[in-house]
This record gives sequence, C-alpha cells and structure tokens, in this order.
Amino acid sequence: MDGLWQRVPPDCRCVVYLGCGDGEPLRCLRQRNPQMELLAVESDAKQQLQAVERGFTVLASAAAALQR
Repeated sequence: MDGLWQRVPPDCRCVVYLGCGDGEPLRCLRQRNPQMELLAVESDAKQQLQAVERGFTVLASAAAALQR
C-alpha cells in the first residue's frame, strides 16, 4: 500500500478511498499531509465505526461520496 500513497502528490487537497476498512491505511496519508481532506468509503458497519474512531469521515457507499 505504501507505493500507492507515494503517488499522491504532496499538495493534494482531497483523497476518496473506497474500501477503507478500519481506516488504518489512511493513517500514512494523514501523517504526510495533516491538512488533506480524507474521505473514506466502507460498507461494513464494524469497520466504518473503527475508521470513525480513528477520526475519519466515513460514508457507507461510493454513491454517497459522489453526492458530497
């Protein structure tokens, strides 16, 4: 996963991550750029809750992300 995040430009303002799981994969992006808006999409309710507890905004579907 680290290789994927290396491709995100440092000045990127927003990332939408589909299938974020518990939000752990977004942690490295937050560390690189604390000002970046990170929007997570996860359909599993338990993992949604875990990602929210980590401080991420989590939507239940990609359709909801597109409506934002």
